Amino acid sequence: MPVNLLENPLGLFGHTPVVSGVQTISVQTTSVLQNGQGVQLAAVTAGGVPQIAILGTAATNYIFGVVVNAPPGGYQIGSLVTVVVEGLIQAQFAAATTASQYVIQSGTAGSFATTGTAPAVGQGVGICLQAIAGAGLAWIYVCKM
Repeated sequence: MPVNLLENPLGLFGHTPVVSGVQTISVQTTSVLQNGQGVQLAAVTAGGVPQIAILGTAATNYIFGVVVNAPPGGYQIGSLVTVVVEGLIQAQFAAATTASQYVIQSGTAGSFATTGTAPAVGQGVGICLQAIAGAGLAWIYVCKM
């Protein structure tokens, strides 16, 4: 038996642990969602369960994270969606980005924009890590701020 091998004698891990630092959560959706789109918590009705919806156009403190692993055609209404709530991910932007700026909601639903100023508390998605010349995907570090 190798001396430096970490074993799992109690069977505590049923799958390979995530070592990349990306944290995800699965939540039911109220709208069709594609990879890289931002999502926010949807309004909860009395007796309802928390759900997510595409990120709106008005600044909110209900920002949740970025959609990943969508099937062809996107996640459909009522399905469970995998959302990155912390970590490195490519996000969909509505316009050009600048690396090292804050990632916030844009005026276009389902997209992000960057700005040189800090967002209001709770309204930041993360930090932009890649500059792009126009709308498209750019790397960001998701960390609710």
